[in-house]
Amino acid sequence: MLIFIFLVISSCGVSNEKYQKLQDDKMRAEQELNDIKFGLPNLLSDAKSFYNANDFIHAREKLNMIIERYPTKIESIEAQGLLDSINEEEMWIHANDITSIERYISKYTNGKYITTAKNKLLELTTQKEQNDYENALSQNSSSIWKSFILNY
Repeated sequence: MLIFIFLVISSCGVSNEKYQKLQDDKMRAEQELNDIKFGLPNLLSDAKSFYNANDFIHAREKLNMIIERYPTKIESIEAQGLLDSINEEEMWIHANDITSIERYISKYTNGKYITTAKNKLLELTTQKEQNDYENALSQNSSSIWKSFILNY
């Protein structure tokens, strides 16, 4: 294809210098198009849209792109904040047992879900204690009662 273009240009009397200038202009135009398509404002807008739709995979991809391409821009700070929020959201989504909820509470002491996490932890620990008590009653052995007393 390039040879064909060269032959057409050669037969039209276009010099190599003019051809090179056209190639340079084409590359600049492609770069401008990429900057428009993947520029900072569009990347941030897309990332926020994905974040608001709970599409954290695509949001994280756009936010990382911002941080990599524009590390000195103020928007990188906002991007990092959104990444931190995504990490919290994902940790909360997987907080479904006592250990993971305790991990969430210790990491996000002022987190978005801290009150809910504390209430859920209280509910789960109370339920666990009740289950352990009922188990001790049904087993009614000294070792089980000893273990129950040591735990509670």
